[in-house]
Amino acid sequence: MKKLLYAFILCFISLVSTSQEKINYVSHYLFPEFGEGIIVMKHGGAYRASLNYNLITNELVFENNKARYAIAKDSLINIDTVIINDKRLVLVKNSFVEILHQSSFELFVEHKCKVSSPGSPAAYGGTSYTSSTSTVTSMNSNGGTYLFELPDEYKIEPYYIYWIRKNGELKRFTNIKQIIKFYDSKKDKIKLFIKENNIKFNNLNGIASLFSFAESNS
Repeated sequence: MKKLLYAFILCFISLVSTSQEKINYVSHYLFPEFGEGIIVMKHGGAYRASLNYNLITNELVFENNKARYAIAKDSLINIDTVIINDKRLVLVKNSFVEILHQSSFELFVEHKCKVSSPGSPAAYGGTSYTSSTSTVTSMNSNGGTYLFELPDEYKIEPYYIYWIRKNGELKRFTNIKQIIKFYDSKKDKIKLFIKENNIKFNNLNGIASLFSFAESNS
């Protein structure tokens, strides 16, 4: 098994930065720690590895002997499913998404995060933050995003994108209004369901129940 794992490393991953300074950090990974996961290949093989998912670069990251590696982009087509901490991840539009529901329709959530860099000091001793693509690009170029955590002067804001696949078609949602519009013929029932159940867009179980309700009332 170890020989197979090492062969997998050589074929499917690219080395990333492992240098780490002793700084206070904030996490930009899906899971607090790297944990044992399983990579299931389309050809039927499976590999166990210490895995996590980088929310900034949207890359699956592998840890071995304190070195970290990202699965090469052109190798992702060979992966069927990734299992980490009981979460099942599959590829949708070149990003890994978590499976929330599978029946007559499939519901996925894409875990993302916004990174804000510290700006100039704000009034009353606070700090203003600036969110920009250039900040993320800078961190990517120096390998900083591959550290387990970012220095704590950065602000991490997780957010979600939901995908539904039905009859072979994919639809993307970034807010509740889009979900209501998608089920326009039953929007009154859906609005009532949202109100009665206090559905929030950042609540995965709540959104899953909303889609199940909408589909069951088709």
